[in-house]
Amino acid sequence: MELGDDRGQAVQVGAVLLFAVLILLMSFYQASVVPNENEQIEYNDFREATADVSHLRDALVRSSSDDATVGVTIKTGSRYPARVLFVNPAPPQGRLRTTDAATVRIANATAVGSESENVGLFWNGSLHTLSHRNVAFDPNYNEFRAAPVRIEQGYVYRAYDDPVSETPQTLVQGNRITLVTVAGDLGAGGHTTGVTVEPASAHVRTVTVTSDGDDPFNVTVPTALSASVWEERVLADQLDEGNDDTDFPNRYVRNVTDVPDEDAVNVTLEPNATYELRLARVELRRSDDDSTVETPPARYVTRVGDNVVEDGDDGRAKLVVEARDRFNNPRSNANVTFDASSGHFEDADGDVLGTDGVTVRTDDDGKAVVWYNASAGVYSADAYLGDEVDASLSPEKKVEFTVVSSDPGGGGAGGGGRGEGSSFILLNDTDTSDRQNGNVTLTLDNTGDASLNLTGIQLAHVTDIQGNPSDSR
Repeated sequence: MELGDDRGQAVQVGAVLLFAVLILLMSFYQASVVPNENEQIEYNDFREATADVSHLRDALVRSSSDDATVGVTIKTGSRYPARVLFVNPAPPQGRLRTTDAATVRIANATAVGSESENVGLFWNGSLHTLSHRNVAFDPNYNEFRAAPVRIEQGYVYRAYDDPVSETPQTLVQGNRITLVTVAGDLGAGGHTTGVTVEPASAHVRTVTVTSDGDDPFNVTVPTALSASVWEERVLADQLDEGNDDTDFPNRYVRNVTDVPDEDAVNVTLEPNATYELRLARVELRRSDDDSTVETPPARYVTRVGDNVVEDGDDGRAKLVVEARDRFNNPRSNANVTFDASSGHFEDADGDVLGTDGVTVRTDDDGKAVVWYNASAGVYSADAYLGDEVDASLSPEKKVEFTVVSSDPGGGGAGGGGRGEGSSFILLNDTDTSDRQNGNVTLTLDNTGDASLNLTGIQLAHVTDIQGNPSDSR
């Protein structure tokens, strides 16, 4: 009997063992090497996303100061390389969002005397509140455990238990306070997210304020950080540890405290100091979305120039007011109504707009301009925020001009220029009996062609004195 040949069986067993080893190696690679490689990819993408969020912060700052619309792309997700024999998980997609609306509060801020009267009426120490949303990138990687990245008043940080700073804050720089409020209900994800930053009210005006008496100037801002982190890290280089101007004369932050029952901190600044207050509002939205944030309406008006205005060579007085929103920035396309008891208002070309209740719109610089034309005299002209004369408006919504018109030819329709011979000549004083009491009787000669109704006299200057100088008064 012949024994069978078992060499074929040995080859089969070896092939099975080799295949088993191959399966084990592939399983190890799938379970260990692939996740490690993907984690490294995610880590690199997170670093890039963090840098993108910092660029978004720069866009918020630029848009709020330059009045410019800026586009930014954030790498919110990751992609893995193609693998022939191995399996990748679904590509991770993070989310860029604005947080729930919260409130910024400014307390005990009073405009200094150098500001116009209406700025002082608006900033009178009362509480001012502004709606605001912070910005957050929430990563959602498969392998790498990354913390959210947040933007809070220019401060970008990775929100670990021990936060990691990425940029400085912009809230307090010496005695300059800059508050950029964010509007827009943004929520977007994917591999990349394109967003648009558009200014709703860029801070082109700075208002100088001080605290009201000995009460400190306070600013309350929404934040996910504790007061201790703000005091010890975010605002550490602005903290006046001695609470006076002896050791740190260029630091004004007294302390930072948590606000009870709110995700917010209160920043207390030194009283009796002068601060430059800059406020702005920007919208954050997806690049392919239309704007949904309304432009802030005009909140008050302020006089441009002196309150006493004299007419110019054309016999007209130029009256200019600026409409501002609650962020103290000029507001275009706002209605301003001018009113006076006599004379009339004209446009730049001399066309008559009306005699009273004349409404004009502010230009791109937020200014409403009219020319007041009246006969010689001193007049009062008013400007009201809105499309009607409303004496019940709050004081900061109206201004008064005192107009001095020395042109006796003024007040006529269509320009009222000075013209040739449109002047009075003082001939003499005809009654000297009451000079001892400081009174004289004047005789005037109208050298113009039209009859005039004289309502008042102002001696702006004397061009010639004839007669005995000793008799001149």
